[in-house]
Amino acid sequence: SRAPGGTTPTLCRANPALGYLSYNGAVYGFASNASVQAFVEDPQGCLEALAAAAAAEPLLVRLLGLAAPVPAADVHAVLA
Repeated sequence: SRAPGGTTPTLCRANPALGYLSYNGAVYGFASNASVQAFVEDPQGCLEALAAAAAAEPLLVRLLGLAAPVPAADVHAVLA
C-alpha cells in the first residue's frame, strides 16, 4: 500500500478478505481498500514504487521475487 499522503509504499501483510488481483501473470494481495484502489488506478506505478522501496532494502528484493538469483561463479574459472 502507499503511505498516507506519499508515494512510498508500505509493505504490509495482505488482508485475505479483500481478495487478490492478478496483473501480468502475478497475483497481488492488499492490506486495505485504499491500496487496492491505488493499484487498480496505476498498477505499473505501484510496482515501480515497490521496486524502488525494495532496492533501498536489498534483503526485500529476493523475498519479494523482484530479481533473478545471482548467477553462481566457478572459483577455479575466476582464479585461472
